[in-house]
Amino acid sequence: MNRLDGQTGLAKARRMLSFFPAMPVYRYAPEKLPCKLCGDGFEHRHDASDDALKSCPTCGQAVSRVCIQQIHTPKLLAPISVSKAKQAGFTVLKRISDTEFERQ
Repeated sequence: MNRLDGQTGLAKARRMLSFFPAMPVYRYAPEKLPCKLCGDGFEHRHDASDDALKSCPTCGQAVSRVCIQQIHTPKLLAPISVSKAKQAGFTVLKRISDTEFERQ
């Protein structure tokens, strides 16, 4: 294990990242599609209080901010029972030993 100043490299990196606030990522698309350098667009991270980009930092072409669809993940409110798992078509296994399972 590699140690730096009494900390692992991962612990030191986490500590350093805690000083920087998380900034949102914005998606931008060029006005004239497709761009030879940017393709169909790029993502850029900047503070929410900063103005939107007006030109691409790579090619200089005019860009506009594109709305990113939010990802909605279902929340599991209660653990799934064995009977509900079987009704859904899953095979439910019970552990007999470290390497052996049997169907329920």
